[in-house]
Amino acid sequence: MRSFISKNSYFFILAAILLFVLAVSLPTLTTRPRLWADEAKSIELALNFERFGMLDMQTAPGELSGIPHLLQSTGYPVTAPLAGIFSLFGFSMTVARTYMLFWMIAALCGIFFFLRRLFGVREAIFAIALIATFASFHDNARTVVGEIPGFLFMIIGLWVLLFHFQYDENHLFFESALAGFFFGLAVVTKPSIYMAILPAITVTLYFRDQDIKRWFWEVCVLAIGAIIPAILWFFLVFGNPLGPLNISAWQEVALFWQNPFDDGSLWSNILYNAQGIIFSSTLLYFGMLFVVLLLAAKHFWHTEEKRIFFVFVVVYSALAFFYYLRSPGWLRYIIAAELLILMSVPYALGAVMKWRHGASLVCSVLITIQIIHFFTVAQIYTSDVALRAGQALNDRYPTKTIAILGEPTIALFIPPERKHQIIEMVGLPVLGKNPLFSDPLPDVALSAGNGKFLAEAEDIISSFYFPAESIQGYPIFIRRAQ
Repeated sequence: MRSFISKNSYFFILAAILLFVLAVSLPTLTTRPRLWADEAKSIELALNFERFGMLDMQTAPGELSGIPHLLQSTGYPVTAPLAGIFSLFGFSMTVARTYMLFWMIAALCGIFFFLRRLFGVREAIFAIALIATFASFHDNARTVVGEIPGFLFMIIGLWVLLFHFQYDENHLFFESALAGFFFGLAVVTKPSIYMAILPAITVTLYFRDQDIKRWFWEVCVLAIGAIIPAILWFFLVFGNPLGPLNISAWQEVALFWQNPFDDGSLWSNILYNAQGIIFSSTLLYFGMLFVVLLLAAKHFWHTEEKRIFFVFVVVYSALAFFYYLRSPGWLRYIIAAELLILMSVPYALGAVMKWRHGASLVCSVLITIQIIHFFTVAQIYTSDVALRAGQALNDRYPTKTIAILGEPTIALFIPPERKHQIIEMVGLPVLGKNPLFSDPLPDVALSAGNGKFLAEAEDIISSFYFPAESIQGYPIFIRRAQ
């Protein structure tokens, strides 16, 4: 028994890390991080897929936005299974966030087994501990968005590429296509973050083959595998076999990706974000860790698997960092690069430090610092305002039609037969029309955001509504009896 425990002690350590993740997640599962617009959009896509068979957002009873192809910032590998979960257990934030906990645990386990194969048990344990104590991992993983599920698909693709690839022509096609399939799943799960996989893996493969013909053939086979999830995306999103032939829809997608941030000049973003690097503790921290990786570069060259992984990490991280620079300064765009760096650091430290226990000591210090940061100053915002507001509206106006002006986190909780909403989100056209211009008028209206939609219907409000109360800080207006 003692021998068994000794040989498998790393499983107990892994279990302890997973229990830590559950222990810090469950007490504030639905409120930390707070429900935010992109998560509300993902959940509503899942709800409407379960209700209507469409990955779209509702704007009025029986009406959807009509532009589902612009709403897939979190893709069907997350939203479609969640629709199945809702059909079994019903909708609640507890169900949605518990579903994401499974993705969270699956990702940690996948990373552990990948690193155990690539670097060894000690490095895998330290890497998992670094990730599990990293505040941004929790901030992204607990919410219904695609960053962590996409990361898991990427790791599976790398596993196939590194450990199951054979130069035998009989196996080349299947294994390359399988790796491409998982990379494609990662891309459709979170396009803004994982689109960089495609150029990164194209560059990386050359460092393995160093034969133009073989490299070109393998890239083509990988592309075939990656196209399969994209084809499924076409049919699920457009909802009919001819949907992918809609030229205007593709023009809208192309226009969106030219500037998905609905912001000013991309070059002005790049200059502004570059100037702010020295003021960002996150960028300085990971910049320091990235330098450690570069110092250990020659040690990654010892085996083919490590060399491929190192090149992928460097190229992908560079591309992700550039995408961050052209954004309005959203650090969530580099979350996958951050996780890849944390995965590599324990091995890199062991390679560059002469003292046998030096890497373990430094990793332990980093883990301690991250734990202190997580429990003290980490900016993971806590709020139950949207949940309370949605519950209050349903309790106080159980039979009334309700218009939500500009707050999808509250509209999420209104039953579809009573819900009207207009939504304004970054980079997207306004979804729906102002419910205050509809006929018949909704019974109740809640105004959120900057009050833009309320202001444009000021005459209607003054003529047909009276201010009733405030729910969680949101003004409520009730239609006058006619």
